[in-house]
Amino acid sequence: MGGANPTGWINSELFETWFDNFTTCVQPKSRTHPTLLVLNGHKSHTKNVSLIDKVRENNVIILSLQPRTTQKMQPLDRSFFKT
Repeated sequence: MGGANPTGWINSELFETWFDNFTTCVQPKSRTHPTLLVLNGHKSHTKNVSLIDKVRENNVIILSLQPRTTQKMQPLDRSFFKT
C-alpha cells in the first residue's frame, strides 16, 4: 500500500487509510489480547477522534512515544542502526 501528501508529511486522512489497511492485515479484532501499536506523538496519530474510535473498535492500543525522542527509543534505531 502506498500514499502521499503533496507536502511530504503525514496527515490524518493518510494515517486513517494506513490504519484501515493495518486492521485488514493484522486483524486485531480476532485476537484475544489487544494489539499494541507504538507510534510517535504526531497529531495525525493522537488528535484524530474518528481514528481513536476505530482504534477502540478494533482492539488496538496506541502507545505514543514522547515528542523528539523516537530516534532514541525505537528498538531498531538503538540496536541495529546504532543511532
